[in-house]
Amino acid sequence: MAKTVAYGDFDLIKAKITKGLEVTYFDKQNPNKEFTVKSGDVPHPDLKEALTALNENMAFAMGLLSGWIFAKENNGKNEEVYARAKYEYNDVVLGCEVSGVQFVGQDKTEGIKITGSIKCENGSVGLATPSIIFAECEDFIDKQAEELSEKVKKEVWNYLFKGKKAQFELELEVNEDEPVMRVANG
Repeated sequence: MAKTVAYGDFDLIKAKITKGLEVTYFDKQNPNKEFTVKSGDVPHPDLKEALTALNENMAFAMGLLSGWIFAKENNGKNEEVYARAKYEYNDVVLGCEVSGVQFVGQDKTEGIKITGSIKCENGSVGLATPSIIFAECEDFIDKQAEELSEKVKKEVWNYLFKGKKAQFELELEVNEDEPVMRVANG
């Protein structure tokens, strides 16, 4: 592994979950060199959750939620229509699967592109959203993208430099002098 980069010097360009994790970043102490890491180690569930938190942003950026938001805002008094809109909204968001982010721009043009797939009736379609520019975000869903992408950045940094990866086996200390209680399935 490369030297540890301080979090303040870590400039994430893109991260994508594959069988492991593919990451491209800059070290601000060495800004003329781009680092790429392709690891087969499975990411920690916290990183997967940070990406999944962007599902709503992905659906919103693709324009998949505008009808449901309209129905929610304009039919709130009709409980049946409101319940249907809420159900469809959740269905669309759950149909999105974020697998990565790419950080774009800087200063006033800083933002992200979200990559992943959307489940359709006959399979799924891979895609990348248009850029979500943080300075231009007017809607709550887009505004939260900046905070959520920072969480992804932190989890990627933890993966690369703190070894925060999925843990499949736990080593437990067993005191052989103590009896083990077994529970029968029944």
